[in-house]
Amino acid sequence: MARPFRFGLQSYAAGSGAEWRNQARMAEDLGYSCFLVADHYLGPGPALDASGHPVQNVAAIPAIAIAAEATSRIRVGARVMCVDYRNPVGAGQGAGHHRPVLRGPLEIGLGAGWLAKEYEAMGIPLDPPGVRIDRLADVVTW
Repeated sequence: MARPFRFGLQSYAAGSGAEWRNQARMAEDLGYSCFLVADHYLGPGPALDASGHPVQNVAAIPAIAIAAEATSRIRVGARVMCVDYRNPVGAGQGAGHHRPVLRGPLEIGLGAGWLAKEYEAMGIPLDPPGVRIDRLADVVTW
């Protein structure tokens, strides 16, 4: 089945709930097909500084629900959720409970993880890429 090429917008920070809602509405008004959030845990501090990654100040699951509530057509979700950061059963259950507020399928990307300083800050071992990819494949086929 062929699918049309689509454009999405990703955001990862907002100064307030109203600003987050406005970002989602702007993406919808501009014609994007989806509004996505990243899924990172590092906040301001030494680990974030060492990682070189921008701060993400919105939590993925609540941010998705708020964006869905604030819009009427655009699809919402997470560009990538690292399978090492979340128990797949809990993540699926959390995402599934947002179905009543979503107007269509939830856009969820899954990834094997990569941000070493985030793993370190969370106390999670950063396994070699092949091990992380195998774990990702297990989650996807589960």
